[in-house]
Amino acid sequence: DHVGGGGGGAMQLLEVGQVDANDETWGTQGDASPRSAKEAIWNLKNHENPSYRYFAAWWLSRFRVAEAESALVASLQTDPHRTTNGGYSVRRRAAIALGTSAPPPTKGGDPSTL
Repeated sequence: DHVGGGGGGAMQLLEVGQVDANDETWGTQGDASPRSAKEAIWNLKNHENPSYRYFAAWWLSRFRVAEAESALVASLQTDPHRTTNGGYSVRRRAAIALGTSAPPPTKGGDPSTL
Protein backbone atom coordinates (compact mmCIF):
# COMPACT_ATOMS: atom_id res chain seq x y z
CA ASP A 1 0.00 0.00 0.00
CA HIS A 2 1.24 3.46 -0.88
CA VAL A 3 0.06 6.92 -0.03
CA GLY A 4 0.49 9.76 -2.51
CA GLY A 5 1.85 13.08 -1.39
CA GLY A 6 4.71 15.44 -1.81
CA GLY A 7 5.24 18.88 -3.17
CA GLY A 8 5.57 20.28 -6.61
CA GLY A 9 4.06 18.67 -9.66
CA ALA A 10 5.30 15.13 -9.04
CA MET A 11 3.67 12.75 -6.60
CA GLN A 12 5.92 11.31 -3.94
CA LEU A 13 5.06 7.79 -2.73
CA LEU A 14 5.18 7.05 0.96
CA GLU A 15 5.09 3.51 2.29
CA VAL A 16 2.13 2.85 4.57
CA GLY A 17 3.02 1.04 7.78
CA GLN A 18 6.68 1.93 8.10
CA VAL A 19 6.26 2.06 11.88
CA ASP A 20 5.14 -0.89 14.00
CA ALA A 21 1.78 -0.10 15.64
CA ASN A 22 2.85 -2.12 18.69
CA ASP A 23 5.97 -0.03 19.20
CA GLU A 24 5.68 1.49 22.68
CA THR A 25 7.74 4.53 21.61
CA TRP A 26 4.99 5.90 19.33
CA GLY A 27 4.16 9.44 20.28
CA THR A 28 7.29 9.73 22.40
CA GLN A 29 9.77 10.86 19.74
CA GLY A 30 9.52 14.43 21.05
CA ASP A 31 7.41 15.94 18.28
CA ALA A 32 3.97 15.49 16.80
CA SER A 33 5.20 14.66 13.30
CA PRO A 34 4.04 11.18 12.21
CA ARG A 35 6.59 9.11 10.31
CA SER A 36 3.98 7.14 8.35
CA ALA A 37 0.27 7.01 7.55
CA LYS A 38 -0.14 4.18 10.03
CA GLU A 39 1.44 6.25 12.80
CA ALA A 40 -0.69 9.30 11.91
CA ILE A 41 -3.86 7.19 12.14
CA TRP A 42 -2.70 5.76 15.46
CA ASN A 43 -1.98 9.27 16.82
CA LEU A 44 -5.39 10.53 15.68
CA LYS A 45 -7.21 7.65 17.34
CA ASN A 46 -5.14 7.17 20.50
CA HIS A 47 -2.87 10.04 21.49
CA GLU A 48 -3.88 11.89 24.65
CA ASN A 49 -2.33 15.17 23.48
CA PRO A 50 -4.72 17.13 21.22
CA SER A 51 -1.76 18.72 19.40
CA TYR A 52 -0.67 15.28 18.22
CA ARG A 53 -4.22 14.45 17.10
CA TYR A 54 -4.52 17.79 15.28
CA PHE A 55 -1.19 17.34 13.49
CA ALA A 56 -2.10 13.73 12.62
CA ALA A 57 -5.29 14.96 10.94
CA TRP A 58 -3.30 17.65 9.12
CA TRP A 59 -0.74 15.06 7.99
CA LEU A 60 -3.47 12.71 6.74
CA SER A 61 -4.99 15.62 4.82
CA ARG A 62 -1.65 16.72 3.38
CA PHE A 63 -0.88 13.24 2.05
CA ARG A 64 -4.50 12.44 1.13
CA VAL A 65 -4.63 9.15 3.02
CA ALA A 66 -7.89 7.49 1.99
CA GLU A 67 -7.32 4.61 4.45
CA ALA A 68 -7.79 7.09 7.31
CA GLU A 69 -11.46 7.78 6.55
CA SER A 70 -12.95 5.82 9.46
CA ALA A 71 -10.48 7.31 11.97
CA LEU A 72 -11.20 10.82 10.67
CA VAL A 73 -14.97 10.29 10.88
CA ALA A 74 -14.62 8.97 14.45
CA SER A 75 -12.49 11.98 15.39
CA LEU A 76 -14.99 14.34 13.79
CA GLN A 77 -17.78 12.81 15.85
CA THR A 78 -16.07 12.26 19.19
CA ASP A 79 -12.91 14.33 19.79
CA PRO A 80 -13.50 16.15 23.10
CA HIS A 81 -10.81 18.83 22.88
CA ARG A 82 -12.04 22.44 22.87
CA THR A 83 -9.84 25.48 22.37
CA THR A 84 -9.93 28.44 24.75
CA ASN A 85 -12.20 30.17 22.21
CA GLY A 86 -14.64 27.26 22.36
CA GLY A 87 -13.79 25.74 18.99
CA TYR A 88 -13.04 22.14 18.14
CA SER A 89 -9.69 22.32 16.35
CA VAL A 90 -9.15 18.56 15.95
CA ARG A 91 -12.70 18.07 14.65
CA ARG A 92 -12.27 20.97 12.21
CA ARG A 93 -8.97 19.54 10.92
CA ALA A 94 -10.57 16.07 10.61
CA ALA A 95 -13.37 17.58 8.49
CA ILE A 96 -10.81 19.26 6.24
CA ALA A 97 -8.88 15.98 5.92
CA LEU A 98 -12.05 14.13 4.93
CA GLY A 99 -12.64 16.69 2.20
CA THR A 100 -9.14 16.30 0.80
CA SER A 101 -9.02 12.50 0.99
CA ALA A 102 -11.79 12.08 -1.58
CA PRO A 103 -10.53 11.45 -5.10
CA PRO A 104 -10.75 14.47 -7.42
CA PRO A 105 -13.67 14.50 -9.85
CA THR A 106 -12.95 13.08 -13.27
CA LYS A 107 -12.84 15.44 -16.22
CA GLY A 108 -16.21 15.58 -17.89
CA GLY A 109 -17.91 13.92 -14.90
CA ASP A 110 -21.54 14.45 -14.01
CA PRO A 111 -21.78 17.78 -12.07
CA SER A 112 -24.69 16.45 -10.01
CA THR A 113 -22.34 13.98 -8.33
CA LEU A 114 -19.81 16.62 -7.22
